[in-house]
This record gives sequence, C-alpha cells and structure tokens, in this order.
Amino acid sequence: MRLLVSVRSAAEAALAASNGVDIVDAKEPDAGPLGAVARSVLRDIHLALPLDVPLGVALGDATVPDEIGRVLDRLGPPARVSGTFLKVGFAGACRVEKVAAVLRRVVERARELGPSVQVIAASYADYDRARSLSPEQVLEPAIEAGAAGALIDTWSKDGRGLLQHMSLSALADWVTRARRAGLLTAVAGSLTADDLEILRELGPDVVGVRGAACRGGRAGTLDPQRLQHLRTALARVAVPTSQPPSAGELPEPSAPLAPVTR
Repeated sequence: MRLLVSVRSAAEAALAASNGVDIVDAKEPDAGPLGAVARSVLRDIHLALPLDVPLGVALGDATVPDEIGRVLDRLGPPARVSGTFLKVGFAGACRVEKVAAVLRRVVERARELGPSVQVIAASYADYDRARSLSPEQVLEPAIEAGAAGALIDTWSKDGRGLLQHMSLSALADWVTRARRAGLLTAVAGSLTADDLEILRELGPDVVGVRGAACRGGRAGTLDPQRLQHLRTALARVAVPTSQPPSAGELPEPSAPLAPVTR
C-alpha cells in the first residue's frame, strides 16, 4: 500500500514529500471532502514537489460535464512525469448516466494534458448522505469511461471513519472487483494509523489521509511527527502474497507510483 496525504499549501507539500509520503494530494479541506484548491495554490504545490513525487488533484463533486469542465479550466492541472491523478466525486448525482458523462469529460481532458495524467473516480461510503451512487455503482461508469482508478472516501467528516461506514467484507469485494477491471484502488475517510493494519488484508493500492497527519484534525496543520508515525505504521504492513495483482505495473515501495497504463 502507498501513502497519500492531502495538503493545502506548498509548505505542507514540501513537508509531506520530505517525510516520505508516496503521493501528495492537493485539496482544500474547508471546501468539502474533495474540495479543490485555488489555481495559484495548485501551481505552488506542483513546484514545491520533487519530480519523482506524484500529485493528486481534487476536483470536487460534479453532476454535469460542463460543471467539471469549468473546474478544470480554472485549475489548469499540471502534467507531471511522475503522474498526476485527477480525483472527481459525484455527490448529488444518483444516475449512472450522469456519472459516466462527467467521467468521460474528465478522461478526455486528461488525455489532452498527456499520458501521465490519469482520472480517479471517487465514491462515498456514506453515499446516502452524499445523495450519490454507491461505491459499487460508480465502478461501472469508471470502467466504461476509461478511468485509471477508483477511490472510496467518506462524505461526512463527523469523526466516523471509513471502517465505520463499510464492512470489511464489502470493502474486500469492492477492491477485488475494481482490481479485476484493471483499476487502481484507493481508500480514504478519517483513517488512522491503526486502520492500516486492518486494511492490510484488503491490500488497496493507496491509502489516503489528512486528519491523521495533522495537529488539530483535517483542518489543522500537517505535523512531521504524525507523518513519521504513519510511515512507520505503513512499513509494518505487508500485503499478503495471496492478493490479486494491482492495476498496471506498480513499482517497489522505494520507487514513485507509476501512472496506470490502459
């Protein structure tokens, strides 16, 4: 499993990278579970990262293609040789056709930016609160649109984590189905260092955190000691050899996460 940490500034991005974070994710926590940062902040985060560190870019939630198109125009996400991952969610979209249309638009724009830019279809474990499709339902349009990966997060940031919204068996089924379809798998949602051991048996490709890496919760400040604690916890987690192969060719932990080729 690789560690993704969400940051809201260039200073946090540099701190995360210097503490061994595998993927640095640009996100504004005050703007929702997938809140996008300002264009200038995204540029500064991009410039603050070493070339070998992949960049995640939260685009927010969208229900129609034009909506996500405007977000992409405003942000101007960069193409990085180490990989750029565009994450889009679908709060308020309860129809597969709407989700598929949004994803097709994002995938089309990603291809225009270059082969290192990939799309991650985000879903919510508490999808009823988000008024959206379930994680299982989002997989179908993600596969159809040509997304590189899928993410399960939580919509409500009320202290309850992913493992309080979904059973381990449901998560395992989701990881297996996504992997069989060739998707990179990621999980997030108020995860803690202790959750990494629990998630070990599922072996998702990426685990994402924000609050666990900060003093004062997700709206607080990134903390180097917490980052190191997460890295130590992750180092103790060995993915069982019985796990199915991941999507694409994922390098060894000492190398950067390669973008998925489809």
